[in-house]
Amino acid sequence: MLRAMGNPQRLRILLLLAEHERSVIELEALVGLSQSAVSQHLARLRQIKLVRFRRDGQMTFYALDGDEVRSILMTLHLLYGRDQGGAAIGPSMVAGSPVGGPVEADPAD
Repeated sequence: MLRAMGNPQRLRILLLLAEHERSVIELEALVGLSQSAVSQHLARLRQIKLVRFRRDGQMTFYALDGDEVRSILMTLHLLYGRDQGGAAIGPSMVAGSPVGGPVEADPAD
């Protein structure tokens, strides 16, 4: 699972899905990859049960597959989501969560 999340494009997709459900077309535009590349990344994430999908007509929408996935992303963000100056990096992962705001630098850093 962590290997799949270690891919920068997949991690970006997961962070975008942590904000809210998105269509493949929307993810394609936000990530800047072709539809086939986004679909391949989503298939891998779906295979390891990090994301789920639903169809609405011809549109396919993806979301994180449960609160456990969100918790894993939040934990990784708290551990590694700071630049060298201590500022939070990456998109807000949970609306209303301190994870989306500044992360205080650990005095041990």
